[in-house]
Amino acid sequence: MGKPLNNYLRRERRRLGLSQETFAYLIGCRNGSKISRYERFRRVPNLRTAFACAIVLHAPVQELFAGIYEDARQNVTVRAHLLEREMIENDGHKALRTARVPRQIIAERKEGETV
Repeated sequence: MGKPLNNYLRRERRRLGLSQETFAYLIGCRNGSKISRYERFRRVPNLRTAFACAIVLHAPVQELFAGIYEDARQNVTVRAHLLEREMIENDGHKALRTARVPRQIIAERKEGETV
């Protein structure tokens, strides 16, 4: 499967039959132009707005904003892998010795991605 879109707001809004203006009102925006910018990937909503979108559209935030979520997931896994490598290479460094990298993140990284 290809890379997910940054968000699926337009598809989900239309599935519910909401206009941009109605959707904007429900999530607390002044008008539909901001919705248009979100739907065309010109703007990323803040966390409060993303949660409001999820509530109105009855969909999890990570599914509505799948592309952004996937980018964040990949970035975290890469950093976790690099941190683990650094911890191994710098065994004596106190800050790295006390760091704990969640095993689930490391496992996801090792399943199929390389640095």
